[in-house]
Amino acid sequence: MAMLKHDGPIGRLIPPIPTIIQWNCRSLLGKLDSFKALVGEHNCDVFALCETWLSEDINLTFPGYNIIREDRITRGGGVLIGVRKSHTFTRIPTPRQDIIETVAVKAKLGDLHVTITSIYIPPIANNEKEKIEKFKEDLGNLAVVLPGPLLILGDFNSHGVDWGCDKDDIRAPIIRDICDRFGFSILNSGEATRMQTPKSRASALDLSLCPSAMALDFSWKVIQDPIGSDHLPIEISYIKGGCPVGGIPVKCDLTRNIDWTRYGELVAASLSLDLEDLSPVQEYEKLVSIINKCALEAQTRRSHQARTFKKPPTPWWDKDCQAAFNKKREAFKAKIKEEMPY
Repeated sequence: MAMLKHDGPIGRLIPPIPTIIQWNCRSLLGKLDSFKALVGEHNCDVFALCETWLSEDINLTFPGYNIIREDRITRGGGVLIGVRKSHTFTRIPTPRQDIIETVAVKAKLGDLHVTITSIYIPPIANNEKEKIEKFKEDLGNLAVVLPGPLLILGDFNSHGVDWGCDKDDIRAPIIRDICDRFGFSILNSGEATRMQTPKSRASALDLSLCPSAMALDFSWKVIQDPIGSDHLPIEISYIKGGCPVGGIPVKCDLTRNIDWTRYGELVAASLSLDLEDLSPVQEYEKLVSIINKCALEAQTRRSHQARTFKKPPTPWWDKDCQAAFNKKREAFKAKIKEEMPY
């Protein structure tokens, strides 16, 4: 049986899971309050945005987060990274690019030490050979210059079979070649990240690249709420060493008022169960669940677990705003369900 190792007291065995939200917002200012609500809902540590459509004369503030951005000089475009103020980070200079807009930080998110870059690549026609070569050069330069481990997150504006599109465009082989050369994997599950419009089908244009050696350390999912954009946000979680376990979520120190004799008896009885057929992950989950459950049952006083109160995204965000926000999300889910061919 694998030994369960922990550094803290009972009830603090499960480390927080760093969470990153990636999104092509297509103009941030008009969606800022709804995005703040989404960030709070998902307990986001870092967000990587593109097509922010900001300019240097706009002073953007986001309570609780440091904002690092690179605005396009002309209209449109723009990339931005937000880092929760409880995390340490440094901005990493990026090479001057002809095609790719980019901003990057090196951050420490709990046990995750990583460089995160938010990028935006404008559409390129298949016959624009010079721009295609520049795109290949720019993407390769990013992989060379930025320190690893590196996450490359953004709208690549590329259709590729490998990430859920019907066919490859001219940029798809270039992205695959960069991944092979520099050891990246694409986290995408094949879900569409850009919604269907009257002129185009749903597609997966937003990609999340990570080192292949870390590909199994992340979970990746599309958040089914566009918040006014035509792209859907993506939630990326670092689950290595902090994978969710089936059991009782404990947010307090259970060792303060505990009957250790009863706790020992409860654990001994629980560990008598047959665990031989479980995988290492299942065995870990079972052990953590047993420890927390037995600690709760052996309390000599009622345990008051800390409650989490989510701060509203703005001072005027009341129950009616939240209800309208939830109603809009449910309407979107119903619309998507109706459009599904099965």
